[in-house]
Amino acid sequence: MSRLFLTFLGTYDYIRCNYQNPKSGGYIEGERFVQIALIKSLCTKWTEEDKIIIFLTKLARASNWNDNGQIDRKIRERLPRLGLKNAIQNLKLPIDIQAVDIHEGKTESELWENFNIIISQLNDGDEIYYDITHSFRSLPLLVAVVLIYSRIVKNIKIKGVYYGAFETLGSQSAVEKMPEDERNAPIFDLEPFIALLDWSFATDSFLKSGDTIFMKTLIDQEINPILRKTKGRDRIAKLIKELINNLNALSLNIKTCRGNKLIEQMDFDHLKQTIESLEDLIQPKGGVNVLPPFLPLISLILNKVKAFRNEDIQNGLAAVKWCIDHKLAQQGITILQETMVNMVINVYSESEENSSLDLHNLRDRQVTGNALNYISAEEKKQKSWEFCSNKHREQVLRYADIINIEYAKIYDGLSQLRNDINHSGFLRDQAIDAVRIMEKLREYYEEVSRIKVKQTNERDF
Repeated sequence: MSRLFLTFLGTYDYIRCNYQNPKSGGYIEGERFVQIALIKSLCTKWTEEDKIIIFLTKLARASNWNDNGQIDRKIRERLPRLGLKNAIQNLKLPIDIQAVDIHEGKTESELWENFNIIISQLNDGDEIYYDITHSFRSLPLLVAVVLIYSRIVKNIKIKGVYYGAFETLGSQSAVEKMPEDERNAPIFDLEPFIALLDWSFATDSFLKSGDTIFMKTLIDQEINPILRKTKGRDRIAKLIKELINNLNALSLNIKTCRGNKLIEQMDFDHLKQTIESLEDLIQPKGGVNVLPPFLPLISLILNKVKAFRNEDIQNGLAAVKWCIDHKLAQQGITILQETMVNMVINVYSESEENSSLDLHNLRDRQVTGNALNYISAEEKKQKSWEFCSNKHREQVLRYADIINIEYAKIYDGLSQLRNDINHSGFLRDQAIDAVRIMEKLREYYEEVSRIKVKQTNERDF
């Protein structure tokens, strides 16, 4: 793993100015090349294992890499100019310096060749510092794609992206007339835009998959360093970490079918309050603020969890919808069937003043499931008492007197799906196509969301 400073060299006759150090805020005075200012700011403690790589066209090599490459067009004579090559060497740093030729990018073929040239300079795990000041035409976008691509295939780490804003001083002719000590040009650190890209990707991954793995990675990369630096006092960083940890708990509870956590223990009010507090903190309030672009991302997360409420049995259905959205078939089937049991126990408890049914009691859950199976079997003219023992018949019949037949049919259908999945599709007479499993889960979810648990008319079994 090496540290790499990547930069592009242009062809203009650059004017001396004072570039602001992006780290310290002071100025590196009297430099023609922004590259020298950045090298002095970033690379003075680098070693022979690190690299400075300058990408340049043939014209840039002739004009600014070598000494005296600029020509006075009025008198057709070369101007005395120190080239970037010797300017870097004069710093006497132990760093490997490479000038790499690229094409001007006038054709699609040249663009792809440039892509491959840049990629070839990067090795697995490299830390990249990227200067975009003199990249031209399509190169800024090309290098952005290279860096994003290389983060995946070569595991590079983008440590900084910089732009020397010479143009803030005015036109070149105006700057030439300006005293040199007044030519103070900022170097913008564009790293927050990379961070925004990271958070956008992580949020998109969460919204599409329900997985927080990329968000958890960003806690280590982005949030924990801030908390260490501020000794835990950065409120936004604390809230982001808290939010992601809560989202991770929600995701894991759904993946592992922890229905008890979802309907009884998770504090969704606090989760939503955390999101709202973040929204309030990063609202633009005047001045420079890099955080407002994060607002739409946070709003998307709030929309994702808004169906969940504290101590609400309906959280089971919200979790099933989550499973459907993220193709978690087995979890969705299990949670939906167990939620149906919860809903029956809840309805029965409301109907019977002296009911002592407990959602957490295995016997109560088994009897409830038996009642649903009994009703479904009666409807199908099967031997319904096969589904329960004699000692539970009285309870089952009391259940059966209130449970909607259509509700029981859905429970039976879910039992078949659950059995098919648990046997990995090896049951010849029950196995169905994977796509159909997801379709039936959605159908059952929509039906359970629509119909009532309790029937309106008594039945005579």
